[in-house]
Amino acid sequence: MRFFFIIGLLFAFVLDCGSRFEKISPFSIPPQEFDLGNGIKAVFLPTELSFITSQGKILEFSLKDPFLSSAKGEQIVNYRKATFKIKDKILLECGSQTIESLGLESGALLVKGKLTGKNCETGYTIRFVSSSNAGLDWKVEITNPELNRTYIKFKSDESESIYGLGEQFSHLNLKGKKPFLFSEEQGVGRGDQPITWGAELLEGAGGNEYSTYISSPFFLTSRNRGFFFENGSYYVFDFEEDSEITIEFRERGLNVKSWKASSPKEILKLYTSHTGRAE
Repeated sequence: MRFFFIIGLLFAFVLDCGSRFEKISPFSIPPQEFDLGNGIKAVFLPTELSFITSQGKILEFSLKDPFLSSAKGEQIVNYRKATFKIKDKILLECGSQTIESLGLESGALLVKGKLTGKNCETGYTIRFVSSSNAGLDWKVEITNPELNRTYIKFKSDESESIYGLGEQFSHLNLKGKKPFLFSEEQGVGRGDQPITWGAELLEGAGGNEYSTYISSPFFLTSRNRGFFFENGSYYVFDFEEDSEITIEFRERGLNVKSWKASSPKEILKLYTSHTGRAE
């Protein structure tokens, strides 16, 4: 009996941790190139949508699989000693994507389509705007007000190191990691054993390797790309895969400012010119 109980728990865990991206429907849109201004162009091919500056590619979406999905979820939050344990229960999921149209409108590239799943359907619009010769702003709108989760996926590569997300104490390069973004007490141990185990056992406040007092939804990479997410919810950044970056937003839609420059120093200049600098 115990065996079947354990198997059931494992099966439920696998289902809950499955991919949020199911399939992308075939589309009949021909290859095209779009001038977004400021020297930035968008290139739409059967296998990829990419955005290119004079410094190189700033953003790439694979079209072999969905790059956008949405869901309805319910957070389960436990709190003790100023540290939090946050789980997410998914109730509805729109994991399949269609691309129905794309084209320029008032200088912006608009990508429109639908996301579908079991008992789940919504329209979406993604708006890409060139903000400078180094900057690309993009906004995702999900039309179904019932949905409160957004997942986005774009291309990376094995050699691309990733830095940022505020004050991180355990890891400098976040490639291969799956940090969350949430400001809280760090806990006692922060994932180091057996200290964390003891703190959890006695007080439920061990923390983990990503616990931080100062979180920031900004990261830059060794490819001299920078991404700043202007959302206010709980985030999960999945850098575990060599070929892609996946980000979960526990809200409907997202706003992003991205940059491509010649060096990390230039990326930081562009970032702080937007957010502000200490005098």
